[in-house]
Amino acid sequence: FATDTTAAQPADTTGAMQLDLGLINLENVYVNFNDEAGGNHIRARVGQLTTTMDELNLEEEIYRLDEIELRNTGINYVQSKLPPETEPSPITFDFGMNGVEVENFALNYVSIPAAQRIELKLGKSQLSVEDIDLPNARFDLRSFQLHDSKVLYVQKKMVPTDSLAVSPAETVRKLDESVEKTQGQPVKWVVNLAKLN
Repeated sequence: FATDTTAAQPADTTGAMQLDLGLINLENVYVNFNDEAGGNHIRARVGQLTTTMDELNLEEEIYRLDEIELRNTGINYVQSKLPPETEPSPITFDFGMNGVEVENFALNYVSIPAAQRIELKLGKSQLSVEDIDLPNARFDLRSFQLHDSKVLYVQKKMVPTDSLAVSPAETVRKLDESVEKTQGQPVKWVVNLAKLN
């Protein structure tokens, strides 16, 4: 029994899944996340989150948003274990947005093993973006406004930096390594800001 292999085969229509999210609007959403294995405990309330997805391509890792509006939101994050060490990897995704407007936002972060605490309270903040190009280490911003806001960072005086859950110097080093792996060479970051208020 033989078959004709030259006969036309049906076209493959199983390509990547296409998503079109359009408008995203969340109001009064409560989140309670307890990860005992990883030591992450998050409680959050999103009063209002509104945005429009301009482009979403999961296969090519493209994530582009229009304006993001976030209001009356609070996040409480307690970390009971230090996160595992990870090696920086190349930046393969393309992320962009036109701007962010935040009003009445609070973040409380506590790392129990690192004896570290960060509190962020934004009364009103607005960021207008021209372009974000992470793989090329470049941010072009039209304007940034920050009003009625505060940041608190607390850590024990003699804690070595490799014992911190959040180390600003280590975060910058890893981000630099990710960009260098993407470009194949060291890159200087460029941040342009036209207007600050």
